[in-house]
Amino acid sequence: MQILKNLYKIILLILFAAMGSHSHGQIVSGRPLKVKNGNGTGPLALSALVSYPRGTAFISSTKGADLFVDDGGRAKPSGLYLYRYKGLAANGTPIFYSPVSIDSPFKKNGSIFQTPDKVVHGVWLSESNLVHTVFDFNNLKFTEIERVSLEGLDMPAPSNVTVMLNPDGSVEAILEVPGGIKGEPRPPMPHWRSEEYDPFDGAGIWRGNLNFRCLYAVSLPGLLKGPATKPRLVSKSKLEVLMSMQQLTMVNLGRKHSRDLITGSHFGDFHYYNNVAENGVGFKKKQLIVDAIGTVHRHPSIGPVVAAWPNPENGLSDLIAGGEGAVYYYKFNGKFTSKGQPEYNAPVAVLVEQADLYAGSLPVVNVVDWNGDRVLDLVAGNSEGRILYFQNIGTDDVPSFLNGIQLEAGGYPIFIQPGYAGDIQGPGEARWGYVCPTVVDWDEDGDLDIVMSDATAKHTVYVNTGTSTAPNLILAARFFATALMSMGCGVSNRPPGSLGTGWPTSRWMQTTSSICTGGLTITTWKMVGNCAWKMGN
Repeated sequence: MQILKNLYKIILLILFAAMGSHSHGQIVSGRPLKVKNGNGTGPLALSALVSYPRGTAFISSTKGADLFVDDGGRAKPSGLYLYRYKGLAANGTPIFYSPVSIDSPFKKNGSIFQTPDKVVHGVWLSESNLVHTVFDFNNLKFTEIERVSLEGLDMPAPSNVTVMLNPDGSVEAILEVPGGIKGEPRPPMPHWRSEEYDPFDGAGIWRGNLNFRCLYAVSLPGLLKGPATKPRLVSKSKLEVLMSMQQLTMVNLGRKHSRDLITGSHFGDFHYYNNVAENGVGFKKKQLIVDAIGTVHRHPSIGPVVAAWPNPENGLSDLIAGGEGAVYYYKFNGKFTSKGQPEYNAPVAVLVEQADLYAGSLPVVNVVDWNGDRVLDLVAGNSEGRILYFQNIGTDDVPSFLNGIQLEAGGYPIFIQPGYAGDIQGPGEARWGYVCPTVVDWDEDGDLDIVMSDATAKHTVYVNTGTSTAPNLILAARFFATALMSMGCGVSNRPPGSLGTGWPTSRWMQTTSSICTGGLTITTWKMVGNCAWKMGN
């Protein structure tokens, strides 16, 4: 009976975590849970699969630029939002007020920027047109004012655009376009959900094509005046960035670097183009942005869209970037390597006031007493590949959760990345971890461990060698079945059906065979003498 009571409480709390909010200390159905850390700030992220910074502008304050963020069309209805600048945290991280919705005929595939006359512009791609909009702050609205046709121009269809203003008043529209395939073209593959889909050959090589992107430009007589000139390749090659650049942003990095360009990418690195032309485009060979010791930056999540954010102290371009996860801030340290690579500090999460509790995209949530204080906490895996712990400093009846802390094992953050061949969908999925943890006392020693599957379809256990009040996870141990490593078929939050790891695990037998990629699930497992329950989101 006590087991059933505890299970009922866990079910209710998971539902509250997905649906609730605090109002005068109480949870309100249908509203997000809020961060309860004293100041209410937490990671900036939309209530959508992705959060894409689309541009910045000084609108509500002269002390710091406001931020435009869209959901990449991955929400219904799709939205564009303005985050007004509030200030800087003690460590220099920008803090923004809660977002307000912006009325705009376009919400993606564009760039928002501000000209010296303080006007805020949005330039967007729409079919075969460049569309120019201007922002009305009083009505929180972008209004279309003109279009320039790109139809009939000799170049592939562009997917992203930004605008470079020239000293003579003319404008360069910089466009991301398909560049080509590296190596010999291969025949089209069946859809990855098809039974005929076979991603790797016998040598472990991807059967599909590796598609690259490059940069073209068209010149315009003014902002945004046509006609567009003949398009020209402005990157040094057509094989510049694998799969996608995600977004293009103009940056000011100081003398001789005031009209440069940075792009995002599908896999999370950032590409830098130094423009040596005083008027027009004269990009040098692509570079990667690095940290202070020369290590290439790799964004915490897949597919970062990047926007330049003027540093409040020196006006140089820091970066704000977001993909399938929270939005992060990279501060430019004012230096370049001997190779000409700009140096940026390590990313930190951009903050927003009155923040919703954020577990990442596609969270798999466990409601457990992780720290042994007899109050239920949250432990959640996400698509980014991490496991977060949200401490409840309230009670079970009125929970108050702190921001998530990334769990570690063996002294290292748990961070699952399939890489080139680790995901059955192919290398395009290299940065999705799809972590599906189940928190349970696996070895029956009185403290909580983590049993997990992920995008690699491998089953693992992180054993807690600490205590119930001070957990200490060791590095993962793989499950084996009949002497072979136990594997699922894609993302699964089900432990394997027959295990042998040195612990008495062979008693487990799975009674269902479905895999979970979302939604609340409850699975019963037949055991010798008792019953275990498993839950995920």
